[in-house]
Amino acid sequence: MKLSEHIDLFFDGNKSAFAKSMSVTPQQVTKWVNDDWIIVDGTLYSPRRDLARGNMMERKKFLASIFCGAQYALAELREHNAQGPNANGIAQNARNTIELLAEFFKKENYNIYMFAYNNKAQQFELYSSLPVFELGVTYFHVFNPGSILFSYNNDMKSEDTFEVPTNPSRLVANRFDPYAFTILRQEIQQALSQ
Repeated sequence: MKLSEHIDLFFDGNKSAFAKSMSVTPQQVTKWVNDDWIIVDGTLYSPRRDLARGNMMERKKFLASIFCGAQYALAELREHNAQGPNANGIAQNARNTIELLAEFFKKENYNIYMFAYNNKAQQFELYSSLPVFELGVTYFHVFNPGSILFSYNNDMKSEDTFEVPTNPSRLVANRFDPYAFTILRQEIQQALSQ
């Protein structure tokens, strides 16, 4: 709870009464309130650090999930051999999204890999030999699409490396439909501008 809220609740908004209870001057209380001090479990805390880094990782993971959705949308279209103007629109939107976000992740020092299951070898392997937005073609190889790994500075142990698991529903192409994509595009632009 914010200190100002605590003072309003327990001291009827009287900063002087709160100052007296804390054995400090009213000016000190005003400074604490202006500096956004908080109370947690009966202890007064001052803000120490901006948590923007955590918000930045949330934003990256959000954009990564959209990137992966675009990958799976292309895979879905190929798997079902979808044709026609709507399928072409979905494919174009997915490719544009992949290219935009691939550039974003490149600038952020990420390498993007797909984990795929090799049916012949009966094991998972990193698979990145095809251009990024062609990972959907893995349906025509011995690999099945799997999780996509976003490796920060190619360091698999970095705390900034993360994985986006495969979407079990796999019905993601609809998000790239020309109508629905107008909403998704706004979400992407908003996340990129933060």
